[in-house]
Amino acid sequence: VLTLEEAEGLAERAERAPLEAAAVVGQARELRAIANHIYVALARREPPDPAWVRAFDDALRTLIGGVHIEWRDGAFAWRPGDPQALDVVLRRVAWLTAQFLTSADLTYFRRCAGEDCAWFFLDSTRNHSRRWCAMSDCGGRAKARRYYRRKQQQQESRGDSA
Repeated sequence: VLTLEEAEGLAERAERAPLEAAAVVGQARELRAIANHIYVALARREPPDPAWVRAFDDALRTLIGGVHIEWRDGAFAWRPGDPQALDVVLRRVAWLTAQFLTSADLTYFRRCAGEDCAWFFLDSTRNHSRRWCAMSDCGGRAKARRYYRRKQQQQESRGDSA
């Protein structure tokens, strides 16, 4: 969301304005909660609650004032808000969230099927059957649990028949 130079500049500014920085962190947490409610509904293939959509729209309209476009790395890019403002991260995350929610990628948006996982992912597999955020993490644990249960059942069935 930020370049290294922008992040360093904002960290210095936050040290000089800790109350403003704390307020921005609070806004970021609110925006994250709003987006999470919308994402959970979408991952369940349910329409999001209109109240959460309104809350996101209100936040977006407040945060994305002063959107502009710039030429960067041989292409045009949107740049929401003043890059020197402490809430620039919040503005850019809100902007990127809005872009995602209105994109075709939303069709492939899923929530991890892991028992204790709350991560989301884009299912880019050929047949769109991905279930976990990562096979090396949640997928591996789920397969290990199934294997363990299957072995326990086999041992129990052998013990019962003997």
